[in-house]
Amino acid sequence: VPITIFPTPAKIVVQPGMNAFLHCQAYGNPRPRVAWSRDGYDVSRDPRFSVYPNGTLIIQRTLEQDMGSYLCVANNGVSNPAQRIVMLQLRESLRASIEQVEERKREGETLYLTCSGFGYPTPSITWEKNGLPLTSDQRIKIQGGSLRVINLALEDTGTYTCIVMNDEEKVEDTVSIQVTPFDLLPSTCVDSASKVKCSLIVAARLCGHTRYSRPCCESCQREKTRIMQQSSTILG
Repeated sequence: VPITIFPTPAKIVVQPGMNAFLHCQAYGNPRPRVAWSRDGYDVSRDPRFSVYPNGTLIIQRTLEQDMGSYLCVANNGVSNPAQRIVMLQLRESLRASIEQVEERKREGETLYLTCSGFGYPTPSITWEKNGLPLTSDQRIKIQGGSLRVINLALEDTGTYTCIVMNDEEKVEDTVSIQVTPFDLLPSTCVDSASKVKCSLIVAARLCGHTRYSRPCCESCQREKTRIMQQSSTILG
């Protein structure tokens, strides 16, 4: 009886790290033996690879290097051998997530946004504001999933979008930031921390964080005024 391989999907798609099952169920008389190879190499020599009696190749804990074409050959020593090729592809749906952040900011503060991108093939991360691409400049610094905008201005109000994409998929997450006008704080705004500590906080540009600006209210307020005056001089 001629050897026949039961028709099954020619491409198997699994998530990285999951087990993959490549089927090659062969029929014939005498009963054929199934062997799997890749680029001429007998894959059964790899401890993560095993062939079940029904011809199914199992790849445990799939890795990136496991992707590619696998050749199944069924032979019983009597009939002409039969073969088929099965393609293994790794893929995981993309996800985009911007860490929670205070959405109301004041002029002169610093905005920090962090976006995480998950999935396979490994995605790239880019940023947009109100649908337009963002790039680094004197005030904006972008490094992968990190976005920092210093000395916020009213025109920085808008919707910030983190775009996570690869050759097969594209997803995004957004956050709306509102920058409120800069108002001088009342005279009761005084430093509760030491002058040395407040000087260090100002020098490290940490006034955009409430945790640091609150005990150094007066120093941070003075620094914000200085930055605004400096910006006005440059623009003027």
